[in-house]
Amino acid sequence: MLYVVIACHFKNKDELCETTIARLLAALKVAKSGDRIIVTGDVPYAPGSKTLGQLMWDWLTKNGFPAWGTFVLHRGVGTFSEARIACILLKNTKEVTVVSSPWYFFQAKPIWQRRAKESGIKISFVSVPNTGGWRTILTYAILGLVVRVAIFIGLEKVLEDRLTASQQKRHEGFTFDGCK
Repeated sequence: MLYVVIACHFKNKDELCETTIARLLAALKVAKSGDRIIVTGDVPYAPGSKTLGQLMWDWLTKNGFPAWGTFVLHRGVGTFSEARIACILLKNTKEVTVVSSPWYFFQAKPIWQRRAKESGIKISFVSVPNTGGWRTILTYAILGLVVRVAIFIGLEKVLEDRLTASQQKRHEGFTFDGCK
């Protein structure tokens, strides 16, 4: 089985937030010998610092998951780009399970399902409850409604292009606190 664990944010420059750790723990709980884990978060806290993905890779390997089975998804900056890149890279994979929070899935599930279908991948989800704060939950609730409307009226690609373009600056530093 292949799992994709979605990064949340940094606690500080060199430390993962509680939400990201809860997601990693959930992946470890369901992963079996021979499974692989891909982590997202190819964004640094500040220029030159480790990315969320690198910190997640470090955390997984320090907590017993084999380095050979742990990979960082590169070039993604948000839900649309991460789903698209992952599903293109994993096109020959039969099944993928995405691990994240319920508030993330409200906006992301339709996106991941559409990209997985395009690549012929069966997709499932592991939801990690009790993560994130009200600011994040409200932000993703609004994003979820916008995503659904965009899909319904045929403007998903326009929304994807605009959000991905605006999120490129995350490569220069990402300090949004998703646990608030």
